[in-house]
Amino acid sequence: MGQNKQIFGFLRSATHCECSQTLEKEIYSTATCKEVGSGPFFTIGMKSSLTYTSTATSMTDVAELKYLTRNSSIVYNYTFSVTKEMQVKAEEQIKFLLSHLKSDKGNKASIFIDLKKMIKRVHNLQQFDKRDILTDEIQQKTFYDALAEVATDDSVVLLAKLCENGNLDSITQLKFFTTIAFAPNPGPTAMRALTPLIKNIVHITSSQVNESIRVTEEQKRNVSLSQHLLLGASGLAHQFCRVSKDECIASTEYVEMVNAISAYAKVDSMDEILIASLHALGNLDSLTSTAVEAIDAILMSTTEKVLNWTVITAFEAMRRDSCQATLKKTVRNIFADTKRNDQVRIHAYLSLSKCLDNLDIQAIHDTMKDTKSSVGVFIASHVGSIRGSWSPSKLQLNTSMDNIQVSVNLKTLDKSLQSSYFVEYSAFNSNENYGVSGEATIIYTSEKMKPEFFSINATIDLYGRSFNLLEIGLSRRHMMPNQMQQGEMPSSLWFGNDVLGAKDTYYRIFGTTIGLGLESLKDTVQTSIMQIMSGENHSWNFNAIEPMTLADEELTFPSLMGLPYTYDLHAVEFDTVKLLLLSGKTPINEIFESFFKPPFNYKLNIETDYEVEAKGGISLGGNTPIAIGTRFNANMNNRVEFGVEVGSNATVLADFRINFPSNVIESTGINANLFHYHEAQGVSIRLKKKGQAVETKKKFNPTCVKCQLTGLQKCSLVVSEQHLWESKCTLEKIDPKMEGYELQIINTATGYEMVATTPGSDFRREFKLNYIIGNAEKSENIDIGYEVKFGKLVEQGRVVVGMKTPTTSPSFLPSDYSVTLDRKTNSNFAKSLKFEIKQPKENDIELKIDVSRLGSFATNCTFEARHIHVDFDMSFLPDQLQVNGMCDVRDDEKEIIDKCKLAITHKRPDYKINMETSSILNVPKRTLEFDASSSSEKRSIFTFNLSSKFADDIMNGRNTVSMRLDNGEGIYTGSINQTNKMTPEIATSVLEAEFVPSKSPAFTYTSSMTCDGKLKEPSLYDTQALLSVQSKFKGVILAPIEIDVTKEVDYRKVKGKFDYGWTGSSNISMNKKPILWSGTTVNLRTEEGILTAIGYSKDARFQHDFMSHVLFRQKDVGTQIQNTTFSLKKTDIIEKKVQNIAEGSVNKSLVCRSLLDFEIFEFGHMEILDRNVVDWEQLILLHSNEFKLFQEMKEFIGKKTHYTKFMLDISAKVIEEKQKLKFEILTKQQLSPTCPASNFNFTL
Repeated sequence: MGQNKQIFGFLRSATHCECSQTLEKEIYSTATCKEVGSGPFFTIGMKSSLTYTSTATSMTDVAELKYLTRNSSIVYNYTFSVTKEMQVKAEEQIKFLLSHLKSDKGNKASIFIDLKKMIKRVHNLQQFDKRDILTDEIQQKTFYDALAEVATDDSVVLLAKLCENGNLDSITQLKFFTTIAFAPNPGPTAMRALTPLIKNIVHITSSQVNESIRVTEEQKRNVSLSQHLLLGASGLAHQFCRVSKDECIASTEYVEMVNAISAYAKVDSMDEILIASLHALGNLDSLTSTAVEAIDAILMSTTEKVLNWTVITAFEAMRRDSCQATLKKTVRNIFADTKRNDQVRIHAYLSLSKCLDNLDIQAIHDTMKDTKSSVGVFIASHVGSIRGSWSPSKLQLNTSMDNIQVSVNLKTLDKSLQSSYFVEYSAFNSNENYGVSGEATIIYTSEKMKPEFFSINATIDLYGRSFNLLEIGLSRRHMMPNQMQQGEMPSSLWFGNDVLGAKDTYYRIFGTTIGLGLESLKDTVQTSIMQIMSGENHSWNFNAIEPMTLADEELTFPSLMGLPYTYDLHAVEFDTVKLLLLSGKTPINEIFESFFKPPFNYKLNIETDYEVEAKGGISLGGNTPIAIGTRFNANMNNRVEFGVEVGSNATVLADFRINFPSNVIESTGINANLFHYHEAQGVSIRLKKKGQAVETKKKFNPTCVKCQLTGLQKCSLVVSEQHLWESKCTLEKIDPKMEGYELQIINTATGYEMVATTPGSDFRREFKLNYIIGNAEKSENIDIGYEVKFGKLVEQGRVVVGMKTPTTSPSFLPSDYSVTLDRKTNSNFAKSLKFEIKQPKENDIELKIDVSRLGSFATNCTFEARHIHVDFDMSFLPDQLQVNGMCDVRDDEKEIIDKCKLAITHKRPDYKINMETSSILNVPKRTLEFDASSSSEKRSIFTFNLSSKFADDIMNGRNTVSMRLDNGEGIYTGSINQTNKMTPEIATSVLEAEFVPSKSPAFTYTSSMTCDGKLKEPSLYDTQALLSVQSKFKGVILAPIEIDVTKEVDYRKVKGKFDYGWTGSSNISMNKKPILWSGTTVNLRTEEGILTAIGYSKDARFQHDFMSHVLFRQKDVGTQIQNTTFSLKKTDIIEKKVQNIAEGSVNKSLVCRSLLDFEIFEFGHMEILDRNVVDWEQLILLHSNEFKLFQEMKEFIGKKTHYTKFMLDISAKVIEEKQKLKFEILTKQQLSPTCPASNFNFTL
């Protein structure tokens, strides 16, 4: 009997339920549930038991039983049965799915997910491998890839046969060989099917490598796939042993497969196959006698062909059967041999440490007697790290090392060289029973400064089990000397790669080696792509169909009813790429050589289809004859289709085309759906609420945005219903007849012509550009003609660009550029344009632009060190408007003077306006004068003057600004004066502003601010400051108005204490009549944690008083308590009535032990207008094994005439009691009186 673990518990309304399971041989086999329900007048108790068994009945034979009963997941091994009726329905569904799988339609990802689900229910998969079912390539590829990912015994048998007959592409084979390494429940049938494949591996012998025989791409692919086959098959055998335990070594199929793998563990095998076979043997839990002999022969070999790395890999061949007596003896002898390479001895020690006995410990002590041995230094670091580990997975190893005594005198051979070492980091929480660990092994040799071997390993310890998530090992074996030769490697085997080579990489997942190196993977993918390519002499076809699973998770938990709770999520990406290259009369192999040798014509058609589907849900009785639950699915698909064409001949230098064979160029769709369902005998039916009408999709017209310039339109459509959301976006042709775009470059008698069109379209889009080659002596001119036809618009023109750069001096080259445009068009735009830019002098630039029928613009700029001068002239012909002017800026270090003039002349109507501005900034005197004026021919429009003077010290002095405006009808004046004064104890600022409009009373504003800060003893931080502000505004808006504002703030800091306080008051009066008073007093005592705030506001009728008192208390480190009381009252001064608007209190506590361990609780009570009462409560708790979120709010109006309640309660708890683990999740929500109480419970 195994270990009992309580796997869930929950509290539902007034019902309490607990379930426990028995863990037998690491597989959950039985479940016992107890449920107690109670109500106002009753209590009911119930107990149920469920046993999962695979015992055959008299009506079922053993072969059918092994198919019918399967384990559903690695988390919870619930055994379910597939009835014959479900098999029949699944077979029909597979045929239906394959018949609807088309390359030009969507839902391929969804079909792939459903196909894998149905394949798991079918026994005879051979019936589908027929031409009348798999009619085209996409059906065949999708079906085979689904088989590869399912990895059931029946799928392994069919795929193995296809591999043997050469009917499976390399990528699918690679996926197949990788997936079988983690087959969930393999049997002897799968091993029996894989063994012939292993025996028929075609590989290159080591003699061929030594004879430098050329290796073809196909041979490389075969070598890579052979490696993955050996590793995948051994992983499947390991999975078989996990289920059958000690029975696996007695299985004939297991022994035959292991012996087939061992056949390649020979010295004369090709290096890649030899290494792969040794790693494959390392995946096995039990080695056969043949395997032991093969491994021992390599370890005992004295031939020069056996390199040190081969010996090291042979150690790895016994890593899961580490106590094998024959191999341990040989490894111990290698470890004790001081003539061996240090790296070999270190790896031998690591192999021995997995299963230590007294002889091993004696050999370790003998080695550590040499205190200068690098092997002894590594052993010391390894033993020390293991003894300091917190990981439970190292407990047995730690115990076995109790008798190893490490000498403190172990030193490195040479401080200038690195020493090999082992390092481990681990953390474990015994309360929650989980932890993580990581380790690294770095091995140097005495001859090298760089490491010869490096590996990392990550492990997670969870609920009493350890999972080796990932292990990666790297080596520089080509830098290692031969065991018989302490010098360098022979030149024939020297690769010159002085880095950690990708070729010698191994990587393991969950302890199983699934890959060796990166070169083999590259060879597989590269040759697989070459296989996909096909074609004849003048055409080339690339057709790739690749479904890829992104998520395939299914978690199953027991329920009180005996049916499993199943949570599943499946996501698949389905990519389809089709490329067709037509080379015309040019052979494909000469395409790049003839690209610049016309004539040629190449066409490339591109069609991509990308689709992602995600499905999931929660069900009761999932994968059983009867199931019910809720499911969702979401889909995103993108489809693009276009073509590219490139050509050239004697007259057409280049012809580029982008072809759109279909009206829809790109289509993107997204949809999501949520529904309830039930399934009976494998047939799924969506459920609808009682009385619910049949859902019908509403048809909407898409919204399109058209662009006639490109001839394309973007259309979008969004449909949203109760449980369905759908969106579609397309890029389409406006005119279905438009074939695409074409750009031609043509060689003409006078130069070159470029023509861009949209062939086939009824809407004219044509653009021509002619480059006319002139006389060689006038090559500075560029002459370009153009023609545009866009719908009804027709335009022709010519652009001439002139460039002159005569040399007049060695230091400066004057330049002269001109652009002339002449147009013939049926539009109303300008017919010609002339653009000129000149630089006659080094500091001068001239610019002229002349546009026919519109106007002209000219400017001249002169730049000097402290002088900038700009003249400009602009005319607009349609309105006969002319603008000219100048701007001049000078800087003589003391003054900055700028002057600007602007003249605007208009013929219709006839007027002329002149404007002038000038400013003088005197830096030493700190003054600014600004003048502006405007006038017409008949009168002055306005004159404006602004004068200002600033004090040398703005904080101590007087600043003045004055202005004067004369608009011809009146004079407006104004001034602003500010006087500032600051001493160590007091600061004052007085602001006076006045604005006198023409023929109206003046507006005045005065403000006086005083800050009296008395700093008595700075060392004691005893501070008091008084801030006073008085403001007054006078003027006439609708009636004479005078507003006075007086404010005072008194701030103080109590001597020698962390006590602060401030008092503020404010008075506002209008026309000398008070309208509002207010005051606030705040005291803060930080040492005692007290904050008090009192305030009021008062007008002629009402006074409002408020009060708040806050108390902070620190009980201990990480614990705080906060108590707050508050009130707000309203007093009618005339009627002398007092009304409590609101009063209440808030109590809050915070306990924070760490970032992920805290508790926040808050309780509040508030009364509003003496009638409404509101109570609220909130709790947020996060502990190591518990999480809780609780919120509740109650409101009473009057004497409970109206009552409202809102409540949300979510809690999760993990409890471990007597080796039982219980997960408890509870949710409650209530809204009264609109909804009754509602409780929902579920268990994990």
